[in-house]
Amino acid sequence: MKIPKELLNGDVRIGIAELLGRQLTATWSKDKDIMSLAKIFVGCQNAGKTTALIRTVKECHMAKYSNFIIDFIESCETARKVAEVIPDDEKVIISLGEKGFIPSLAYNEVSKLINEDMDGWERVRLANLLAEQVEYLINAVTDTTTGDLTAPMLRYLHSACMVTFIKPMSKINDVFTVLRRWDIRNEAIRYAKYSKCFDEDDDIFFDLDELHERDKTGKIIGTRESFIVGILNRITLLQKNPYLKAMLKADIDESQDFTNYINEGKSVFIEIPQYLFPNMMIRDILTTFFISRIWLTVQMRKNNKDARLCNVIFDEVHQVPTTARFLSNHVTEFRRHRLGLMLTCHYLKQLKDLLGSLKSSGVSYILIAGTEKENLEMLKEELKPFTVEEGLALKPHTSLNIINYGNQYAKFIAKLPKN
Repeated sequence: MKIPKELLNGDVRIGIAELLGRQLTATWSKDKDIMSLAKIFVGCQNAGKTTALIRTVKECHMAKYSNFIIDFIESCETARKVAEVIPDDEKVIISLGEKGFIPSLAYNEVSKLINEDMDGWERVRLANLLAEQVEYLINAVTDTTTGDLTAPMLRYLHSACMVTFIKPMSKINDVFTVLRRWDIRNEAIRYAKYSKCFDEDDDIFFDLDELHERDKTGKIIGTRESFIVGILNRITLLQKNPYLKAMLKADIDESQDFTNYINEGKSVFIEIPQYLFPNMMIRDILTTFFISRIWLTVQMRKNNKDARLCNVIFDEVHQVPTTARFLSNHVTEFRRHRLGLMLTCHYLKQLKDLLGSLKSSGVSYILIAGTEKENLEMLKEELKPFTVEEGLALKPHTSLNIINYGNQYAKFIAKLPKN
C-alpha cells in the first residue's frame, strides 16, 4: 500500500493510514482540477457515511470551497447536521415549504444579467441558455396523464422562451403565460420585434403566430391549445402543488444569487422536506431545477482556471431519477467548470446509468466498513490489489479508498477521522 505525495498535503482529510509503522494522514489533492472529480461514499445504514460527509463538507468549507447540499430525504437531517458545523454568517439555508419564504422558480443569476441596453446578440445568447434549462425541466414533468412532448410542442416552448427571456427579470411562469394567453403572447411578440434582437422574419414569430386561434375574419380569439396540450398538462401538474404554484408566481429576489454565494465561498443548504413534499415527482422536479440552476451558474464564469471550486452534495440521488439523468448527462463536463460532485449511497447498482458516467469522469470511491458485498464485487477490478474479501473484513470506522489523484488511482485502507 502506497500513498502518493499528492494525497499527503491537502486541506481535506480522507483518513489515517498506517504504512511501515508510521501513521499518515491521507487527504484529497489540493489541485482544483483533481478536487473537482466526483466522489462516492458507500456504506450500509449507520456505517458512518453521514459522519464522513459532514467532516468532508466542513473541511471543504474551511478550505474556502463553496458547497451546495440538496437534501430531499425525510426531514432533511443530513443537511441540518452539516449546517450545524458551518458558521451562521457563512451559510445560506433555503428551506422550501416554510410559510413566508417563497423563492421564485427562476434562474436569477442569468435573468438579472439581461438588460435593454446590452447587445442584442448577447441578450439572445442568454435567453437561449435559459430556454435550454426550461425545456429540460418541462420535459422532466411527466406522469401517466401528461402525454408526450412532441417536436412541434418543444418548438413552441422554445419560441415562447426566447421572446420571454430577452426581457429583464423574466421567470418560468412568464413563459407559461405567453403560451396560454394570446394577448400576452402578442405583447411578447411586439416587444421582441421592437427589441431588434431578432430578424423580422425569424421562425419564432411564425411559430407563436401559429398558436393563435382566429375566427373567420382573422381576428384572434384564443389559443390553439391542442397544439401545446403536452406542455399545458405539465403546467397543470406543477400548479397542483400550492407551494410550487406560489414559486412560479413569485418575483425574482436579486439577493438570492448563486453566483455571489459561490464567489463568497458560502455553503448553501437546500432543504426539500418529504413531509411537506410527499410527491416524489415534485421533489424530483425541484432537485432538477436547483442542480440545473447551479450548473448554469458555473457555466457563466469566464475564468475557469481561477474559479472557486463548488461542490454539490446529494444523498441517495437515485431516488430523484430526472436529477440523476441530468448528472449523468453533464458530470463529465463538471471538472472543466470547477464543479465537484459528492454522492452517498447504500448500493452502487442503484445509480444505474449514472455510475457509468461517473466512472468515465474519473470518480473516487470511499468504501466504508460494512459496505455490502455486491458493491465490492461491482468494483472487483478497481479494488486490485485489494480483494473483495479484504473489503468485507474492514475494521469498524475504516474505509477502503480508491482515489483518483490525476489519471491514476491510489488504493489504501484508512481509519476515518473522528472529527
